[in-house]
Amino acid sequence: MPLTYILISLALIAALTVTIRQQILFVVQVTSISMLPTLKPGQRIWAWRIHRPEKLQRGDIVVFTSNLHEKTMVKRLIGIPGDILHVHPDGAVFLNGEKFEEPYVHNEGGLSDEYEMSKKYSLAICGPAEAYEISKKYSLAICGPSGAFEVPEGHFFVMGDNRQASHDSRNWREPYVEAGDLQGKIIKLYR
Repeated sequence: MPLTYILISLALIAALTVTIRQQILFVVQVTSISMLPTLKPGQRIWAWRIHRPEKLQRGDIVVFTSNLHEKTMVKRLIGIPGDILHVHPDGAVFLNGEKFEEPYVHNEGGLSDEYEMSKKYSLAICGPAEAYEISKKYSLAICGPSGAFEVPEGHFFVMGDNRQASHDSRNWREPYVEAGDLQGKIIKLYR
């Protein structure tokens, strides 16, 4: 009899774990430098499953499936359905005609301290046509596209906190993330 109870207990624990992972919480690993300094490459973070995307707010960090890149990505939610965004080349955002305050963006208009300190990346800087050599691990253009974007119903606009090295809604052929592609919202980060 005790073996039966142990097996039943293990089966219940396994079922509960699967249910939690599929319906409530999951872990995602950051794979790029686009969210520096908020999130670092290799960092593992917890996310709540998104069941009601209409509850998301500007500034939330979301996990989504990029059909264009065929991978899971982590970015900051900047625009919600109905928003009109004007993005400047330095990454500054104007939301519905007002400057959108983003205290988490620390490298607006220039290279972040992480580039100088890490010595892990190879970057091309917009402006003067010179290469900034740090290593051969990554090769990125340090500038961002600009323009106006009107977020359609059922879609979201996302950007990385590391504006000068983020491949995000500004760059994509289809700039908006569909609500159905959103997987999770990052749980509050503690440093």
